[in-house]
Formats: sequence, structure tokens, C-alpha cells
Amino acid sequence: MRWESLTMPDFARAVIDCDGVGIIPIGVLEPHSTHMPLGTDMFESHWVACKAAEREPALVFPQYCWGINHEAMHLPGSLVIKADEATGAMMREFQGAALRPVNPWVQD
Repeated sequence: MRWESLTMPDFARAVIDCDGVGIIPIGVLEPHSTHMPLGTDMFESHWVACKAAEREPALVFPQYCWGINHEAMHLPGSLVIKADEATGAMMREFQGAALRPVNPWVQD
């Protein structure tokens, strides 16, 4: 189940139906030569997450597109953040208001 396509009541049911299991698709937004989209890693990680959720009940989180790839940070179209900042920001968001009903997912 894709989080972004659920209504609020459907989301609440999905958390129960998935037994609190969620998948966070993480992909780097970076160049892949000149012939591929910048979001190639994002597309692939989201596709894999959706396929996994078809096999086992899981709620697929919206795509997380900030990457930790300092080799590509100088290239046009790259979106890079430091590893500790990325992890901290992600955990703060997941522990925020949007996930209060499913807080058991998030553990320190």
C-alpha cells in the first residue's frame, strides 16, 4: 500500500492491516550519465518497495530523495546532504505528528 494514495481512514486501517510494517524507499537524486533521469535511483527503490509490499503486507512510505553521495555533489542536478543530518532529519519527521498513530515503528 502506498502511503500517498491512501485517505486518512484508509491509512489508519493500513497500519493495522500491515501489522505496523513499513518500507522506506530511499534513492539518491543524482546524475546517471547524460541519458538517464536524475531520479533513476528513486524510481528503482520505490518500485522495489512496492513489489515487496505486494508479497508481504507493508505500508510503502513516500520516496525519500536526499542522497548521501559526495562524489556527485558537484554535478548539476544532485541533491546531497550529510549522513548525520539526513538520518536525524528523517527520524525527526517520522517521529512527528504524521506518525503518532504508528509510533511503535520508530525506535531509538
